[in-house]
Amino acid sequence: KMSTFEKSLKEFYETFGESRTMVLSTSYQDYVTSRMISVVVMDGCFYFQTDSKFRKYVQIKNNPRVSLCIDNVQVEGQCVELGHPTKHKAFCELYQQAFPSSYQRYTGMETEVLFKVVPGWIQRWIYEGTEPYIEIYDCENQRYQKVWYQV
Repeated sequence: KMSTFEKSLKEFYETFGESRTMVLSTSYQDYVTSRMISVVVMDGCFYFQTDSKFRKYVQIKNNPRVSLCIDNVQVEGQCVELGHPTKHKAFCELYQQAFPSSYQRYTGMETEVLFKVVPGWIQRWIYEGTEPYIEIYDCENQRYQKVWYQV
C-alpha cells in the first residue's frame, strides 16, 4: 500500500506531465543565474541537457544544488552529471518526442552533457475553490503537507 507521500507525489507527476520548459537557477561564488531549459521527467527526476562550455555547467559542477521553477511549481534538488545524452536511450526518446528541434540541433554535439535533478523539495501552490493552499513534497524525508495559506 502506498503512503500518503507516495500517493500525493504520484498524483503530482501525473499532473505535471513528461516534459516542460522550466527556469533553471544555479549559483556559484555568490553569483546566481537563471535560464529557460527543456526538461523531461523520468522516474521522479528531472532531466535536461546542456553544453559543457556554458556558465551553468561550471556553476553546477561547483555547486550541484539547483532549483527549477514553472508556473506554480518550485523544485529544489541535487544535479548529477550523467555523461553524453546519446548514451541514455530513454532520455533521448522522451526528449526527441517533446523537443524535436532541440534534439536534432544539440543532442549529438560532442560537448553536450546530460544532467539529472534529484528533487529534495517540491512546492506547489493550488486552489480549492477560492482557498489557496501550498503543497509541500519533502522528498528527502518522504513527507507530504498541504497547508492553507491564510490571506
